[in-house]
Amino acid sequence: MLSWYHRVKGLISVVGRRARASNNSRRRHARSTNNIESLEAREYFAADVALSVPSAASLAELTATLGIELPQPETVAATPAPVCAASVTNRDKLLTNLPAPLISDLNYDGRFSSEDLVLYYQDKQTVKWLRGVESDNLDETLDLISSLQLLGYETGNTVGTAMLCSSGLVANLPSSSTTVSRAYYPGTSVVRSITSHVQSKTDPRYRAVRHFDRQGKLQSDSFELYRDNLNQLYSRSFTEYDTSGNIRASSTQVFDEAGQLRRLTSTAYPVPSQASRTTDVWFFDASGKTVSRKTIYYDSRGIEVGLRQFGFDGGKPISVATGTYDSNGQLVAQSILPAPADANEQFGIGYSQSAYLAQIDDAYAQALTATESAVVQVLRMNQLPSQSNLSGIISQLNLPEAEASRYRRLQHYFNVLKNLSKSRLTGDYTLFYKDFANSLDPVTGDWAAWFSNFVEAEHLTMPIPPLTASVVRDTQDATKIASLANAYRQKLGLNPQSYLEALFEDPVAYEQGLLESLRKVKSNIKMLELRAQSGGAPVFDWVIGVDSAQLATIGTQPLVALTSHYFFPYVNGKYILDEVNEDVVRERVEKSLTNEDAIYLVNIEVWDINGVDPVPMDYIAQLRRATDLLHKYNPNLLVGYYRMLPQRAPNATYLGEDSPAYKQWQERNDIVADAMLDSVDVIFPSLYVLHLGEDNETTEERWKTFATESIRESRRIAEGRPVVPFLMLYYHRNGFDPTTGLPNNLKGNEWIEPELLYNQMLQLDELADGMVLYNDRYLTWNTLVTTELAGAVELFHQTRLKGTNDAMRARYDTLMAANHSALLAKLEAEKTVRLKQFEQSRARSVGDTAQADAIAAEIQRLELEISRMVDLWTLLTA
Repeated sequence: MLSWYHRVKGLISVVGRRARASNNSRRRHARSTNNIESLEAREYFAADVALSVPSAASLAELTATLGIELPQPETVAATPAPVCAASVTNRDKLLTNLPAPLISDLNYDGRFSSEDLVLYYQDKQTVKWLRGVESDNLDETLDLISSLQLLGYETGNTVGTAMLCSSGLVANLPSSSTTVSRAYYPGTSVVRSITSHVQSKTDPRYRAVRHFDRQGKLQSDSFELYRDNLNQLYSRSFTEYDTSGNIRASSTQVFDEAGQLRRLTSTAYPVPSQASRTTDVWFFDASGKTVSRKTIYYDSRGIEVGLRQFGFDGGKPISVATGTYDSNGQLVAQSILPAPADANEQFGIGYSQSAYLAQIDDAYAQALTATESAVVQVLRMNQLPSQSNLSGIISQLNLPEAEASRYRRLQHYFNVLKNLSKSRLTGDYTLFYKDFANSLDPVTGDWAAWFSNFVEAEHLTMPIPPLTASVVRDTQDATKIASLANAYRQKLGLNPQSYLEALFEDPVAYEQGLLESLRKVKSNIKMLELRAQSGGAPVFDWVIGVDSAQLATIGTQPLVALTSHYFFPYVNGKYILDEVNEDVVRERVEKSLTNEDAIYLVNIEVWDINGVDPVPMDYIAQLRRATDLLHKYNPNLLVGYYRMLPQRAPNATYLGEDSPAYKQWQERNDIVADAMLDSVDVIFPSLYVLHLGEDNETTEERWKTFATESIRESRRIAEGRPVVPFLMLYYHRNGFDPTTGLPNNLKGNEWIEPELLYNQMLQLDELADGMVLYNDRYLTWNTLVTTELAGAVELFHQTRLKGTNDAMRARYDTLMAANHSALLAKLEAEKTVRLKQFEQSRARSVGDTAQADAIAAEIQRLELEISRMVDLWTLLTA
């Protein structure tokens, strides 16, 4: 009979999303269990755990072998040649027949990052996708393919190869296909693993993985069988070998259609290559509780010499039966006793501890292979200067310990990811285990509870931990193996694959999650640095129409706004706004967006999603494309959207959180956040004054309600990202009345009162991480407005700078004095010019008083402005 190994020998698959049964789909319900009271229960409770076996008749012999153990596969070289190697189509010829984008996928430094081919079938007849290029007529190209060799690159060095083989293209769809892939130890040509994947339109799928040590010796292999052609795991078998290639342990798991483990068989070989062994067989009910467990002992001839079987009730052992056999395997004695008090501890693992560790090691190796690309991307992430000076910033701000601890732990997470990626690249974890011991479980190498809890609380992506199963298993220390197996059992359960797979179910999403988590750390610490520089929540300047240097002297920070110029081609005097253009984004990132220490604001209002029902997902897709492309060409850029998160909805905030409008507002924000949040690093809500009250006081109170609820909602959906609202320096029009043509806001397009701006800034200083002062070109900026509104900003800074360090206050006073003196001198000079014009006009005019009156009025205005400037200075310096 052919073993499973012979059935899949030499076949390799492109590693992708592995089909699996989800633990979340388990059916959990109470079920009665049978008590085993005698050795006659030799049917293994077959009726209780009847399972749906794959239907293909050709698998009958194979599935029969999966019950207890697998035959030993023959020894193979570390780099066996794929069976399709001889029929590889000339790659250069093939690529010349493919669309151009297939050969232009370069990484950030101009070298190939990948040359792979992914096939997606449409209606099982024609090819719809070839590596991101849509086409409805690629038949001629595909007819050339009998197999295709694929290469993977990592900064110019080959790190993996794969082979796509087909048994024949039938109507442009292989009736069955086998793919293989191999992964190498970083920086070497030594094969670390070979993965084989067989897929058919009708028969069940197979997946086999072989792992090798750095000397090229086989360490373990695993085999997975799926029901029909669905992503539903039927069984998983695992075999572990010693350094001589002999089987050391093997195990098989069988799952029901709900993904619940129902039978587990494990065999341990105390003396490799000999027939003496111990086999454990466990049965579980549909809720995961143990129904039965028995251990069979074999002598060196392979004859059964002993048996011990436990009966369970509600998952707890209640009885134990033992049996003794003669030299011919005949039962000669038996006994049935209550289960010992320590039965749970004594048999907690349930099968060979060494095999269990080997199974973990196999799952861990698969996790590393599937997420290799993430390692390279994480190493592209650069640290900001503020991250290196975090201790100094915390000390300067005199933060409460709880807040200081949060920032330290965020930076610690950043350091963990960077150093873990370096260790994965080299394969040497010695320094990592030493430097980050406080973040790891000292036994398993899994994350320590405090680290896992912090990552979860901050909505960061949990990295795959540096498990120690292979390290301990290689020591052959029985005590350590037992200790580690018990520790893993508590955390990973009987199915360690599901625990690890939950971390990287989608390798692409896992990679993007790590990068976004690192940017979240950077954006938080960057805002903390600006907070230290400003003495409070930083004030960003996006005031159009006034010299930014004037506002910079009173403590504002620069903000880089990314408008149409950064996303769309400019043709014949206008932007083509059909879609975000990747070529434009790439050019802008490479030439203009080189400052990784800045905050970038994406302002694309052509796809305004506010007030559009239902949520326009096509608009969101384009907005998401903009930020995704920015991060593709530089993952270090810290970006956010203007007013997309959350929706600007003052009426909902006035009605309160118990109102239907408020709840609908939150539901809409959830939809948008689910689609866009993980592509941004800062949240920029809009808090303009849209509604007036009966007087200035009620207008301000209404705005405070709007601002407080909007920031609270921003915090809810931001998942730890900084929240930096927009303030506009004039009243928003809030639309126009269709009858009168007047703004709905009676003060629309009028400058906001300095007192209101001052109070708004004080409010946001308490609630937000920063604020943006915004003014567009609707109103002409003049000296008086500059004086009054800039004065309000100055007063705000002075108010919160009281009590800060003397050096900062002295610097602030110097800047304010210089600014005041310059403005006052400018006004006095203008007044002198006007007075001279007045005298000249009076001397020339005889009876023409109009011009003289106009100049006199201008002089009076200047005198009033000078007087207000002096009064404002008196207020600021009081």
